[in-house]
Amino acid sequence: MPTYYARKAGNINAADVWATTPSGTAAAVTFASGDVLVSNSFAIAINVDTNLGGAGQVRNDPLGGATAGGTFTLAAGVTLTANVLQNNTTGGNTVIQFSANAPSVSYIVGNVTTPTNTSGNVRTILISGTGTLNFTGNATGDHRFFTGGGSISLQGGGTLNFTGNAYGGTGVNGQAIEVTNAAATVNLTGNAYGGGGPAIYNAGSGTVNITGSAFGSITTGAGSGVFNASTGTIRVTRAVGNAYGPGNTSGLAASVGASNSGLGLIEIEQLEFGAYGQSPVSGTGIRLKKANTNVAVFNYCDTAGAKTLVDATQGQMPAATDVRSGVSYASGALTGSCAVPAASSVAFGVPVDATTGAAFLSQSDVLAAVWGAATTSLTTAGSIGERLKNAATVSTTSEQLANALTAP
Repeated sequence: MPTYYARKAGNINAADVWATTPSGTAAAVTFASGDVLVSNSFAIAINVDTNLGGAGQVRNDPLGGATAGGTFTLAAGVTLTANVLQNNTTGGNTVIQFSANAPSVSYIVGNVTTPTNTSGNVRTILISGTGTLNFTGNATGDHRFFTGGGSISLQGGGTLNFTGNAYGGTGVNGQAIEVTNAAATVNLTGNAYGGGGPAIYNAGSGTVNITGSAFGSITTGAGSGVFNASTGTIRVTRAVGNAYGPGNTSGLAASVGASNSGLGLIEIEQLEFGAYGQSPVSGTGIRLKKANTNVAVFNYCDTAGAKTLVDATQGQMPAATDVRSGVSYASGALTGSCAVPAASSVAFGVPVDATTGAAFLSQSDVLAAVWGAATTSLTTAGSIGERLKNAATVSTTSEQLANALTAP
């Protein structure tokens, strides 16, 4: 599909903004799936919903002879469907800026990457206001060293609701998501994978909530899945150490899933040690969130196979109704309530407890029960015996009939 170049600052849907060459004549354009938009140093307002499909792009690098730079500003309430690419080797900085304030909400559907920049301080998507950006896709940090920034950076007090995975780039500080504002919040549904740098870097006192796992570096770098550098708070379902350790031949450096170098808090529900025993966490302020989903996984054991330790109150434990009454189990967290009768109270041969029932009826017990019931029935008012006694055609009394029926 074609590449379009901005020829002036203006709205993305204006009829005099886009040309098919960096210096061409602008004309009206109807965008289609797969189109590529290059800012060509100009400021472009994304003022309406814009759908470039899963292969489409917005970028501000010198692709095709364009002039590097320029920024796309995402308006409040607008949805952009496109991949966001910051492919400048130096400079360039912000491709998408979202500066709207609360309660404004905007949307980006696509992936964001910062593959080659070496100048540092790069922020491909910049959230500078207090509004909410809902992002669906993956984010990958810089692939070379730089000193700060992130593919998505929260410098305002806004909220990023992120559905997808975040990957630290191969650069030492190549984080995918950077939080610098104290009031900023990241809610990530997915996983955070460390690389050369951390996938998510919480530089201040902001808040990061991850419904998913944070993995130590999956590349040759040492970046953690999440990194708390100051007084912020990070909450993550599971922290996973990487595959560094004795026996590792892949050249990995030691890397944890969650690292806290400051005085903030990292709250975790589950821990998983790496394939060769690498710890899933490092630093102080690591706090366990008590839940019946708590799990600790050890992949590096003294014998083959992993070992999983689970919370005593989880569903792996038998129900209290299946455990003998009064018996404490699950480290004292549960008590059984199943009443088990004595074998002597259960019919002979019927399985009970760790044996079979021992109770049986003798012939005399049977006869006593049968004839006792028959006598009662025949002598009770209104019974067969009474009716026989009172019948005009029968002279036998109930007592005589009962005697006649008595067993020899």
